[in-house]
Amino acid sequence: MALKPSTRIKLRKVLNITIWWMVINFLFGLYNHSIIHSNFVTEISDFYDIRLSLMANVVSAFLAGLIGATTLVFIVYERFRERPYIQGVLASAASFIVIFYTITPIVAVLYFTGRTGLPAFHPETRQAVIDQVTSGTVTTYMIVWAMLISSTWLVIQVSEKFGPGVLWKLIRGKYQFPRQEDRIFMFVDLKSSTTLAEQLGNEKYFGLLRQFFIDIT
Repeated sequence: MALKPSTRIKLRKVLNITIWWMVINFLFGLYNHSIIHSNFVTEISDFYDIRLSLMANVVSAFLAGLIGATTLVFIVYERFRERPYIQGVLASAASFIVIFYTITPIVAVLYFTGRTGLPAFHPETRQAVIDQVTSGTVTTYMIVWAMLISSTWLVIQVSEKFGPGVLWKLIRGKYQFPRQEDRIFMFVDLKSSTTLAEQLGNEKYFGLLRQFFIDIT
């Protein structure tokens, strides 16, 4: 069964978001590694391993992308695209918290068992997972991912309202100076639009037009 064009577009967005999250989380893992080996840290855990740590970062970002990005694109955006930006951010944050505390114990178990060779249900493994979930490191990751989710939601909103790639063009300053571009414009004539406007009133007619343009785009 062939996927709808809109579904394929959404899946590409999920894939792009997932890749970016994996790259950012990998770079954040390298940053943490540099901090751990700096003069600010006097003691390093025996369980720390740079390869497993980076792998855990990438795996967690991949799982977050599969679950979190899919939730953002297919559910949160569909329900909050017409609402204020802050409501979308709060809804995204609520989804993120649930996803974060679902993924973190899984990644912690994989990391600890891979480092020690102990089974997943061993008492030491359970304690290590509890320590990981309640540690200050998790708070740092929460802050980083909160910023990441907020910026992702902003990119999704701008992309949907102004077109893919527009935000990056604005950041690069592409539109600071006049330039020639090829554009496609579509004109739509609604049948009996004046009659509809008179029957519905200004506010309802505006809502109809807004929903119509959302549907066709």
